Amino acid sequence: MIDSLRQVQVVGALARLAGNGGWAGILAGEPLRGTMDMADARLLVAADVLHEHADGRLEPVELHPWYDDPAVLASGLAAELRRALRHGTGADQPSGDDPDEIVAMGVASQSAAAILADAVLPMLTQTRDRFDDGTACFLDVGVGTGAISEALCRRFPGTRAVGLDVSPEALAMARDRVAAAGLADRVDLRRVSVVDLDDVDRYDLAWMPQVFLARADLERGLDRVLASLRPGGWLVMPVAAPDPGCTPLEAAAVEHDAALRGGGAMSVESALSLLTDAGYADAWDMRGVSQSLTFARKP
Repeated sequence: MIDSLRQVQVVGALARLAGNGGWAGILAGEPLRGTMDMADARLLVAADVLHEHADGRLEPVELHPWYDDPAVLASGLAAELRRALRHGTGADQPSGDDPDEIVAMGVASQSAAAILADAVLPMLTQTRDRFDDGTACFLDVGVGTGAISEALCRRFPGTRAVGLDVSPEALAMARDRVAAAGLADRVDLRRVSVVDLDDVDRYDLAWMPQVFLARADLERGLDRVLASLRPGGWLVMPVAAPDPGCTPLEAAAVEHDAALRGGGAMSVESALSLLTDAGYADAWDMRGVSQSLTFARKP
């Protein structure tokens, strides 16, 4: 039996409520009034997206980074629906120019920034020291809206970042974001692919998601990032590797999404081998549900 969140009616109902104010009302504990709003809510209750209390109050069943911001939720789901439509009509080339999808990915990146700051950097002692003393330089491959670079520069005063992206739409959003945060002088945004990166011995930490890079570009990118890291600097590479405990549907959904994004799924073992073959040292990993983090340093 298919997971109800994969049903287009459920996704459409959730997107509509998020876009018309109904979801904000639910988060505020307010009752829904409109006939269509209530029909949407009943469908989401049946799909286990919403829980209905005895007094009629509705609340999300699970916590999700998108759920707290109705505008971001609506954008993310609309992008998911458009991506499914492109795929269903045969236009299944990855697209990085959908503003709604860029915004949604930016929200996910905020969670990644927290993981880097709170869980990853404490394990990388020398690198963490440079962030703490404000001398670090961070490379953000596929910068998107700039959420990770902004968060790390806020968290660690003095830290500088370089963000790479090939999407002009994403870079425009990133420029607005870092300018609003007062970080335009510390975050350098470049419209360039990682395969064309020519910095040498500059970065203390690099972030490069595997899922957005075709295999040839990934291998070339690993070479370029290695050259750009300072000796002892670390690469963190998320890989689209479903957790072994996932259901078959969850695993297949991760793999399908990874194929649509251009990089495809990759096992953690393959990622670690790629890192070692590229000349990185001390490759290791942290397993996750829909993706895992792999780590390696420049000797």
